[in-house]
Amino acid sequence: MHAAVTVVGPGSAYAPSGNGRRIPAKGDRVEEWRTGIRRVGQVWYADELQVLVKWEDGRSSSLPLSRFVETRRY
Repeated sequence: MHAAVTVVGPGSAYAPSGNGRRIPAKGDRVEEWRTGIRRVGQVWYADELQVLVKWEDGRSSSLPLSRFVETRRY
């Protein structure tokens, strides 16, 4: 099972999708926790099928929208 990805940071802008899920906006900060290790990145592109995230370690990931589970604001 894949780790969940959370949109974090102030003012996260979401656009509604046709299937009831909310789509993160370009520039939103995201984090992923996998086996106790936190990865932080930024949304570069998002649509109803996928979200492209550029991680701070220089890598990028194309993630399905279903991996985004909650929004946390500070």
